[in-house]
Amino acid sequence: MTYSDICQSVAKLKTKFDETDPFRLCRAMGITILLQPMGSHDTAIKGFFMECKRIKTITVNSDLPEIIQKIIVAHELGHAFHNQCIRDHRPLNKSYGRPVSETASIFNETMLSHQVLKSAN
Repeated sequence: MTYSDICQSVAKLKTKFDETDPFRLCRAMGITILLQPMGSHDTAIKGFFMECKRIKTITVNSDLPEIIQKIIVAHELGHAFHNQCIRDHRPLNKSYGRPVSETASIFNETMLSHQVLKSAN
């Protein structure tokens, strides 16, 4: 999946759900968000995505500032998006290497870039 493909997919999701906020977009997509205290030290877990029996959940460290939580949700939403894209691939193609984290990071960057620019003006 190319950078352009990911950007186009983010634009389609924003249009389909008429939403740009990662928290509200998750709700619209049926992804549960759980806020859990996990500490505020440097090595604390920031968040993670999990799918079990087709139930999608993003858990976010509630000890983090709200803006960081939003960034984490957008990043984890990228993992959810990547899982959806590879759902029909053969099992050996589902390894979690660098492309997965890159997909999530690009998704996050694309999802939030307009909000960051808008709030800066």
